[in-house]
Amino acid sequence: MIYVEHSDGEKVLVQPQVVQYSSDKLGLKFSINKFSTFTVLDMENWPASTKKSHEAYMQGYPDGTFKPEQAMTRAELAAVLSRIGAVQDSNAQTVAYKDQNDFQWAAGDILKVTSGGLMTGYPDGTFGPDLYITRAEMAAVVVRWMQLSGEPASSFTDTADHWSAHNIALVQQAGYMKGMPDGSFGPDKYLTRAEAVTIFNRVLNRGPLFGIQSSSWSDVSNSYWAFYDIVEATTNHSYTSREAGGEAAEYGRGQRYSCARCLIS
Repeated sequence: MIYVEHSDGEKVLVQPQVVQYSSDKLGLKFSINKFSTFTVLDMENWPASTKKSHEAYMQGYPDGTFKPEQAMTRAELAAVLSRIGAVQDSNAQTVAYKDQNDFQWAAGDILKVTSGGLMTGYPDGTFGPDLYITRAEMAAVVVRWMQLSGEPASSFTDTADHWSAHNIALVQQAGYMKGMPDGSFGPDKYLTRAEAVTIFNRVLNRGPLFGIQSSSWSDVSNSYWAFYDIVEATTNHSYTSREAGGEAAEYGRGQRYSCARCLIS
């Protein structure tokens, strides 16, 4: 293993690749993207469980974009919840909606999350698959998903009389959802795809994923506020836990990286 101390204070353990350095020498190959110092550690009995992996659970679009600022539809949310296993097999009765002929590609996912109680329809008997989900509705979904309870007080300036005020207070207390810089929550604002991945990652205790310098998406630069959460959600990766929090990407599972290469003997 290579113990790496980056110039910005980050410390990570990296498993190098053994390569032929020269005709009579072997070398250790690994990747860095910062000024760093290295220590080679003899970890013969290093447990295999230290290095873990995550599968991607969100996808982009055929044009190579992720559309991080685009609002998330109720059908898209149902699909992700189903994909990540938020709903266990349920014996509940299948819910019939007036608009289920409009479910198309998401029919199975919608019926699964509503039968499992994570999402509900509207009083008129519709589900509204193409309607955008609000931040307040997302808070309600997370409360049901994680079975949150209690009577916490919310510090947000715009939720006191909102129908989802209790849900919002619960997800704030749990650390799953946060507010805006001005102290508001924006309960009726549509949930963006970028906001969604940060919430999913917190609930799943995943990421953010550091060590990747460019994403697979043309509209997600490494300066974007949710960059590390988006690469976590959209990249199959091996990782080790970072001392400072989050994950440090390991190389070798087909991710797209842009970083300096270092070969030491």
